[in-house]
Amino acid sequence: TNETSYKRKASEIMLALRTEKIMSKDDILSAYLNVSPFGRNNHGENIAGIEEAALGIFGVHASEVTLPQAAFLAGLPQSPIEYSPYTNDAQLKEDLSAGLNRKDDVLFNMYREKIITKDEYEAAKSYDLKQDFIAPSPKSDTENGFLYTYLYDEATRVLMPSYYEADGHTEDDINNSKQLFDQYFERVKKDIARSGYTIHSTIDKTTYDAMQEAVNNYGYVLDDGSGKLLETGSVLMDNQTGRIYGFIGGRNYSQNQNNHAFQTRRSPGSTMKPILAYAPAIDNGIIGSESKLSDYPLKYKNGQEVKNYSDKGSNSFKSVRESLKWSLNIPVVNLYNDMLQSIDPKQYFDKMNIGLNPDEYYRESIPLGATDYGMTVLEETEAYATLANKGVYNKGFSIDKITNEEGEVIYEHKSDPTQVFKPATASIMNDMMRDVLKSGTGQAAQESLQSVNPTLARADWVGKTGTSELEKDYWFTASTPGVTMSSWIGYDDNTQMSSTWNKQNMIYWSYMTNYVYQRNSDIFKVNEKFTLDPSVKKEKVVEFTGEKVATVKVDNQQINLKGAKEVESFYATDGPKDSTFKFGIGGTDDNYKNAWKSFSTPRATTNRRN
Repeated sequence: TNETSYKRKASEIMLALRTEKIMSKDDILSAYLNVSPFGRNNHGENIAGIEEAALGIFGVHASEVTLPQAAFLAGLPQSPIEYSPYTNDAQLKEDLSAGLNRKDDVLFNMYREKIITKDEYEAAKSYDLKQDFIAPSPKSDTENGFLYTYLYDEATRVLMPSYYEADGHTEDDINNSKQLFDQYFERVKKDIARSGYTIHSTIDKTTYDAMQEAVNNYGYVLDDGSGKLLETGSVLMDNQTGRIYGFIGGRNYSQNQNNHAFQTRRSPGSTMKPILAYAPAIDNGIIGSESKLSDYPLKYKNGQEVKNYSDKGSNSFKSVRESLKWSLNIPVVNLYNDMLQSIDPKQYFDKMNIGLNPDEYYRESIPLGATDYGMTVLEETEAYATLANKGVYNKGFSIDKITNEEGEVIYEHKSDPTQVFKPATASIMNDMMRDVLKSGTGQAAQESLQSVNPTLARADWVGKTGTSELEKDYWFTASTPGVTMSSWIGYDDNTQMSSTWNKQNMIYWSYMTNYVYQRNSDIFKVNEKFTLDPSVKKEKVVEFTGEKVATVKVDNQQINLKGAKEVESFYATDGPKDSTFKFGIGGTDDNYKNAWKSFSTPRATTNRRN
């Protein structure tokens, strides 16, 4: 430790004596040289280990250094930063005398101990070592940018379990203790830096570069004239495997190092509706695609009104398909409140490793994205990729394997697919989310994509828009049978955006997606289509009620629905019931009376009871 005490010194004496009993002097020295600090390299980075020092200062392996180079390196550990030839901003120091004088001291000690001859000593001392220092080279954006930083941190995370499990800790121990997490994170990160590991990434460089070019070239679409930097985050993921092809961490790494694709947690807005409300409800047979939900005025328990954008409801019942297509709030709140009576939607998010606070699942407004904790862009991308992958979740991954200097594999990614939703549920959701782009709230994305690339626009896109409360976040996430591409925009300080910037995000998304397609078209699978799973139950229902034909008692009348217009409704399990007076979810008796009063059809018959 860094403790300054007699106790620490006494412990070190005992440890040193024990070490000498099991290790030779050469082994002890080798172990020390592999971990000791050696100042800075020509990139201005702190370095550890003699091999990294030789490469970072002279550009040669430790086994290849000359005598004066060896003497310089050997002198560094006494005061590595002072003797280092480089500054922290990757510049060669103007005054190198401290390190060079220290080198001369080392050479004299070698001569005095008769390790070198007088001629060797004098030749090495007079040699102009300055010419051997490799030229300073500030790290490039690629090395210092989002990709390098993210993969470095991700490699640290995937290696951490092997460290803390060896010490008897569990994953819960690490997750529940920031101090413990930080301790192992820093320990592993240092080991990666000095152990010569090679990290094999899934990131496709061509795709990643295309995404960076897109945000550089089209980020202006997001600017609103305020002068502030409107941030964005995106992830491009393979639906079937979870492989991350590329991502956008932000607009400009030099201005903002926060990685908005993986680190930022924000309210998902209405992109929460398909994954937390509609899909679980379909999965449990609570609704079919044409079931009816109340869109009559509604209040939360605290008296606050639930609104669809600016209105208080349409005074009608809407089908599930239409409610999703137009992202209506009142119908989904009614659905979620009803769903909570029979199922726990938290189980679905747990399977997809989405980490909301447990109590948030039982808020009336949670299906609208009203979460304090928020979601990352990665979590949302994984969830939508799950629906695009027949309900099977794959954790997004960016590292295939890690090897050591000998080429031995010390980590290898292992897929762990989890069936979250029934295949029928996922296929029904995709069928409905197709309408979002074709004629709903996502139409701007489809139209913009059509203008820049008609071929890509003809792909079978399914997806959802999202707007958080007070327009602090805009989302658009969409999938083809091959990949899922997400886009979030917002200010880091939660400044409200213009209501039209939802459309700007979709335009930007289309430009970015086309940029990737131009360089890696195969991953999109534009010639494949989402189809309904064979297990989907297709049932004819009355369009007005979303249920089967029946004779319904309304006040003192019997209304026979035979002959009323019917539509096909899709179910993952169970199926429609006979139409009744209260045919939908949500709404009061007066709401249903109002709905039945407005209902009429030439082929329906009405009989007054005696």
